[in-house]
Amino acid sequence: MDIGGHRFFSKSDRVMNWWKDILPIQGAPSRDDILLGRDVPLSNLPAIATCLQTKRFVARRHAFRVYVLKSFHPRRTAFWWALFALGLAFRVYAVLVLRNPMDALFSDPWRHWENAKLFLTPTAMGASNPYLYQLYLFLVQKATHENKLAFGLATGGLSIAYAVVWLAFALSVFRTRLNALRFATILCWLPSHVSIFGFCMNETLLLPLLGLALWLTKRSLVQRTPGSFVAMTTAWTLALLTRSVVGPIGLGCVLVSWLRLRRRRWLALGVACAISFVWLAAASIRAHKILNRYTPFGDNSIATVYFVSAAHDYSVDIKGYGKYFFSSPSLYVSPFKPFAEFESIRIGAVSFSLDPALKGKDVQQTLIEQFEGNWKKLPRLFYENFIFLAFGHSWPTAGATNDRGDAICLAQRWMWAPLTLLSLVGSILYISRRGAAFVPIVTIGFVFTFYVLAQVAFLEGRYRMPMEPMMLLAPIWLWDVRRRA
Repeated sequence: MDIGGHRFFSKSDRVMNWWKDILPIQGAPSRDDILLGRDVPLSNLPAIATCLQTKRFVARRHAFRVYVLKSFHPRRTAFWWALFALGLAFRVYAVLVLRNPMDALFSDPWRHWENAKLFLTPTAMGASNPYLYQLYLFLVQKATHENKLAFGLATGGLSIAYAVVWLAFALSVFRTRLNALRFATILCWLPSHVSIFGFCMNETLLLPLLGLALWLTKRSLVQRTPGSFVAMTTAWTLALLTRSVVGPIGLGCVLVSWLRLRRRRWLALGVACAISFVWLAAASIRAHKILNRYTPFGDNSIATVYFVSAAHDYSVDIKGYGKYFFSSPSLYVSPFKPFAEFESIRIGAVSFSLDPALKGKDVQQTLIEQFEGNWKKLPRLFYENFIFLAFGHSWPTAGATNDRGDAICLAQRWMWAPLTLLSLVGSILYISRRGAAFVPIVTIGFVFTFYVLAQVAFLEGRYRMPMEPMMLLAPIWLWDVRRRA
């Protein structure tokens, strides 16, 4: 659709001068220029005042809009909107065509699938794993009747939701919509964050929940209303029930948001606690039926024993439920591949038993024994954890198959260590020079949580994935505010 006058422009002075000889530029402001108070370039022809009196060129600011996603956008923004929309379509294509999660049921994806199928009658492994992803997968299995196409469409919708909620969060914190859109578009096309939705892994639920929780946190800090606080607290509770490692970040966000409430502070806290209590109670009761312990966030004691043991593999015999074996994928692909090998000090296997009737006392005793026998190795184990988290491959998106996408995801891991360092240093400098701001504080919180507080368990490159969107967002945000300072 062509609306308004036709545009005449050329980078050639010869062409522009030729046009000016035929149609000189207006010699005085036109009526709309006067009404709107616009400053426009005028010619030195005093006899003719406006283009209404004779044929003249009218000087106007160029406004070009492109229709994308049912709205008009400037040309630069339209390019990124189109690329973002294309990325959303590719995410669905990746799940339906490139790898449907039901075609990749092995190891951890198979464990999650089976835990979901037995959600109402869980095994010991199901009771010790995080609650919410099992519930989500159970509901999707029932809704789709385990139909491959229907399950792929549901997962494709979740993949789209991930990109959309992080775009919403970016729009709430960036000063310019264009840079928020640039971040969301890059995240939307990120290979490992597309590939992960081809597997039944709890990151596929945690990533959109984190974006939702951060967006609702920012919204709560701005609106400072009881309703926004309750919504934010509920989102963090759901994220916590998906992966407990995000707990410290969520707790900090909830505390600050609560202190900033303008009215009905205690009522909002009571409602939020009641909703969270219902979720936590449901998860706790389910775990207690099997493990004889209230562990709403899953039982991490087995992972802690594995970390402290300095063993390459572990096996646990859960009385009444059989044996489970595990070996970390981090130990099979060098974090410095293809440039160098990395030798871990982990050797052999550790075996222990778990009797639910003892309410965790046997696991505590095993942990004490392993700590007493390996405490001198802890500095090295912490160092290995740091290396695996910073440079390790993100299994199963990398290291699980031999296709081209696997190779791309394996190479992509090199970007996260420098991005994390840049985000951390930039955030600290921003706070020291300009004061506290939401993005720098959250960025520091993510780095501290994953690189310090999470060191009590064996870490892998995949465990880095929940913090990766913030490590991508922070440098773009810092560049955005620096340009607008």
